[in-house]
Order: sequence, then C-alpha cells, then structure tokens
Amino acid sequence: MQTSAQIHRQITTLANLHRLALRSYAARGPRRRYAAFFEEMFRLPGGSLRTASVQPRMYIPSADAARYPQLARAFGLDAEALLIVCFFQSVVAAKCYERWDETMALVAAHIARWFPGRRVNFFVACGPDTTQPVHREDLAAILGGFTGSRNNARVVVATTPSLLDLAVILRRARLALSNDTGPGHLAGALGIPTITPFLPGAVYSRQVWASTLWHRGVTLDPSSYSYDAITAEIFAGRTDIINTIPPEHLAAVTVAHLQKLS
Repeated sequence: MQTSAQIHRQITTLANLHRLALRSYAARGPRRRYAAFFEEMFRLPGGSLRTASVQPRMYIPSADAARYPQLARAFGLDAEALLIVCFFQSVVAAKCYERWDETMALVAAHIARWFPGRRVNFFVACGPDTTQPVHREDLAAILGGFTGSRNNARVVVATTPSLLDLAVILRRARLALSNDTGPGHLAGALGIPTITPFLPGAVYSRQVWASTLWHRGVTLDPSSYSYDAITAEIFAGRTDIINTIPPEHLAAVTVAHLQKLS
C-alpha cells in the first residue's frame, strides 16, 4: 500500500510534468502541444497520438453532477437563466482585469437585443481572500448591483465549499469569463469556452497559458510594451497594462459564442 507521502510525490510529479508540457511545448501549437510532449517523453513515433485524446479533461462522477440543482438553490441561481461563471481574481495582481463590468454590460446588452426575455446569471466564484489581492467583498461592492440591460441580469458573488462543487456548477455554464488564473484552466478542462484577457508579450503569454482548446484568449497583438515594462508592472502589482485591453474585444469573443444559442 502506498503511503500518503508517496501519493503526494506522484501528484507533484504529474503537476510538474503538466507544467512542462504547457510551457515548453507551447510552440507546437494548441492542438499538438500535449501530443508532442507525450510522444517525446515515451519515445513514440511522431503523430502516433491523436490530438483529442491527450487534451486536459476533468471527469465529474454522475453522483456529483447530480448535485447541481442543490448547489444552484444554495447560491440562488435561476434554473432557467443563462449561466456564465466568472473568475475575476488572480494571485498575480497585474493579471486582474478591472473592466469586467464594462464587458458584462456589453454582453447583457447583446442578450437583451438578440434573446428578448432571456435572463443571465453571472456567478462570480471567489477563492480565499488570504491569497487574493482582490477580495470577495471588493467584487461584491463593484458588481453586486449589476442588473444588465433591461434588468435581464444578476450577479452572485460567492465562494464554493470545494473545487469539486465549483466544477459541478461550472459544468452547467454556457461559458466562463476569467482572468489568467487557476480556475480558468478548470473551465477549459471541462470543455467550457473560456474568454481570458492575457498580458501582452512573453512573460505570461497567451500562447503558453491558454491551456486548452476551449480557451479564447484576448490580448494586445502586436504589443507596444517592452519585456521590462511588463515585468515592472507585475512586480509593482499594477493593472495599467491589462486594463488597456478594450472590453469590446472581450465582449465580441463572448458574443460570438452566445450567438450559437438556439
């Protein structure tokens, strides 16, 4: 029987391997990144792994998935509303986009125009305040009164008891709006289109950190910022650069997915 220390070492090794594939094989492109990594690691013939078979995926047991109605009631989510899950925190302050309210207003206006009578719930999921430069109370104060367009939207700002509970809710979402942060990778692994503003340049690049085929990264391309300017922004905890991404660009990508609604 394995000890807990052995299991911990195995999990740590797997996490480090995933990070290696994510970063070092990004130049192979989003479709071939993981396939090329595993082919080389196990010395398999090039092209022997199918792209779809090695993409990050999260499995939710049916018994857990069945708890969604209970969780939705607990958080006050409307059963018939369009669900958009949001991750507006990040442990790196420079990744915290501060114009999500503008983006959400544009998205709600589109829904009011093209889907009259359709309501939308923005579920803003938060992590522990001890690790976040932007706290749950800050987001509640900024977004709590948001009503969308023609009163078609509401915002729920909450912390879920566990990542599994978050995944159960996220699995029912139409899409996710997310900073470049951990839960955004969870969204992509569940096959949820994830719209993310990325810092320009190569420090936290879109090419590397758009970790799944479901990520729809938006950045400034080409970038007018130098490597030194971006690193200075990160070390100082400023958000000036990330905030130069126009909300219209993020909303346009979001709307492109919403237009697929029946």
